[in-house]
Amino acid sequence: MIEKKYDHNFEEAAAAWDELLKLKAYLEAVGADQSLDEKEKMVRVQAVLFGPHRRKTQAGGNGPPKNWK
Repeated sequence: MIEKKYDHNFEEAAAAWDELLKLKAYLEAVGADQSLDEKEKMVRVQAVLFGPHRRKTQAGGNGPPKNWK
C-alpha cells in the first residue's frame, strides 16, 4: 500500500489542506477589517499562528521586524 511505503497519511494531508484554506480566509478577513488598527491585527494573527499564550514578540527574538509599523 502506498501509505505504508511512504509513511504518509493522505486523510491527514487532506484535512490539513482544508485547515489552510480556513486559515487563509481568516487572515484575509483580519487584514481587510478596517475597524482594527495594525497592532490589533498583529495580535490576532500571532494568536492564531502561535496560540494566545505563546505570542511571540520582537523582544524575544521573534515577531515582526523592528521597522514594522
